[in-house]
Amino acid sequence: DPAEVGDDALLLHGVLSSRMYLKQANARCENELGRWAEPFAALAAGLGEPYPHQFLHLAWRYLITNHAHDSMCGCSLDAVHDDMMGRFRHSLQISRHVAGDALRQIAARVQRPPMEGKDFLILVFNPGSDDLVHPVDVTIRFPAAIDTLFAEGFNYEPKVSFRLYDQAGQEVPYELVNQRWRRRGLRRPLRKFPGPDDRHEVDVTVPLAVPAHGYASLLCRPVAAGQPTRHPGTMRADHRSIENEYLRLSVQPNGTVSLLDKRTGQLYEELLTFEDRADIGDGWYHGQPVNDEAFLSTACTADVALVADGFAKATIRIAREFHVPRCFCFDRMVRSDETEPLRITSFVTLRQGCDFVEVRTVVRNTIRDHRLRVLLPTGTHASTYFADSAFDVVERPIALRPDNADYREMETETKPQYTWTAVQGVALLPGGDPADLGGRASCPPASSQATSEAGRMPAPRGLAVVSTGLPESAVCDLPNRPIALTLFRSFIKAFLTDGNEGGELQGTHEFAYLLVPLSAELPRTRLCRLGQALAAPPRSVQVEGDMLTHHPAPELPPTRSFLRLEPGRAVVTAVHRGRDRDALIVRMFNPTDEAVVETLICPGPVRAAQRVDLEGNVLAVASVSGDRVTTSLAARQIVTLAIA
Repeated sequence: DPAEVGDDALLLHGVLSSRMYLKQANARCENELGRWAEPFAALAAGLGEPYPHQFLHLAWRYLITNHAHDSMCGCSLDAVHDDMMGRFRHSLQISRHVAGDALRQIAARVQRPPMEGKDFLILVFNPGSDDLVHPVDVTIRFPAAIDTLFAEGFNYEPKVSFRLYDQAGQEVPYELVNQRWRRRGLRRPLRKFPGPDDRHEVDVTVPLAVPAHGYASLLCRPVAAGQPTRHPGTMRADHRSIENEYLRLSVQPNGTVSLLDKRTGQLYEELLTFEDRADIGDGWYHGQPVNDEAFLSTACTADVALVADGFAKATIRIAREFHVPRCFCFDRMVRSDETEPLRITSFVTLRQGCDFVEVRTVVRNTIRDHRLRVLLPTGTHASTYFADSAFDVVERPIALRPDNADYREMETETKPQYTWTAVQGVALLPGGDPADLGGRASCPPASSQATSEAGRMPAPRGLAVVSTGLPESAVCDLPNRPIALTLFRSFIKAFLTDGNEGGELQGTHEFAYLLVPLSAELPRTRLCRLGQALAAPPRSVQVEGDMLTHHPAPELPPTRSFLRLEPGRAVVTAVHRGRDRDALIVRMFNPTDEAVVETLICPGPVRAAQRVDLEGNVLAVASVSGDRVTTSLAARQIVTLAIA
């Protein structure tokens, strides 16, 4: 009630973007535990390995200790948040060791092809529910003493000469992306002290099919010294564009990106525009002053470099110096007249076979009292937008409520997301009045829009941004419906103090997100799974001699999926061992508006399966046939299965 004044709790919506490094650290820990450590430790336990209950319990304890509201919200004191980072580190270290041990235990049980003296096996693991069919990144670590080298020209630069083979013995081409010489590492022999393990690291991108919740194997074979191994190719379209079969990406002189969806002919322009505003708030609220100045990167110059290019992927680096006020002058309540460069570098990657763009943005923040957002104009006619939430996908109006000014706590355009925000509608008509095509008034439904001169209805169009550890987004009520993804807020104020320096977020920050063009239907399940894939990309394990000591004989096939959902409209959110039962726990939810029936294909024959609640209490018996468990999910329903 706008007129009610009392003790109602405030929403404190600014906590979504307070001390964003805490949100990112929390996401890293949650994904390490939930997507790597627990699932693969449970799968290894199914092969006879011990399940590390206590280590996982300790990692979760460190993580959940950080979830007190003032802690996780980022609105406490520097000392509190410094302690949180220590607990995040403990949780991450424990879960990474658990995950690494589980992956090595599984890898040691995989059957190996005939191998020669210097050959070794590489297992590439996929923690997601979708088969990976696009090129994947793999880092191969060769012994520092390896002598199978070749060099171009007059020995300009040595390279390791090697070939990769799949499970069928067919050679797999790879794109050489990077190499690092003599990287220091350590080896942990069984029951002995760790020792040095210097390696040459080679980053490659390989077209490899990796099944859902499973692995695929590659044989790496160093070849004779002086024998070159080359797999040429390019994804360049011109001096500032890269493309694959679905998308064409072009960098503009000001550093923004234009993206053409070849399937629909829709062009998305001015992507990766950055907006900088003053922030005089605190951990609870983004404070926008009366005398604010909103700076946009549209007039910046950019340094553009192609840093990777081959047949499998291409990456463009876009570096910009965005001159903004150095701080906020609280004595005059204006932004500083003195400006400093805010250095923003974005690495934009396109892979063969992918209909999305990967972006990694690095910001060197020396500016104080400000909020930085990346703007992604969708060019879409829509009155609502979508975002994922806890076990749900929500639809929100773009326009704020008409009586917003009457409320004690005004609604803001920024809202929570879990991993993605999407605008879905139709394309704006060329030459149309923006006020009639998605302006500040509520838009009419697509069926009532004016047609183009050719008499055709506007084409379906949309755009989604998928991120990890960035829980605040907005869709601005402007004609081109830009998605605004908040990267961070810098502020000095803290309640009952003279200020906390840690809130200013000085230093280097890194953010990862995907740009996904949309067409006629909103792919809710796929966007949720892309969020999971972005947070947990594939990992590789090298199977070498000392790993095989005291392990059972190899029993697993060269490629395997441990778990698979069919038809796959649900989203798997957890896989772990039961706390008080010898069962595999699999949790999923249905993000769609329709009921679905899913069949879970398990690692082996299933003796029994039950539907349980979130605490593990039995609700019903699930249908079992061989290695398959079938269950129904109503719209937005959560289902947890206990499988024995």
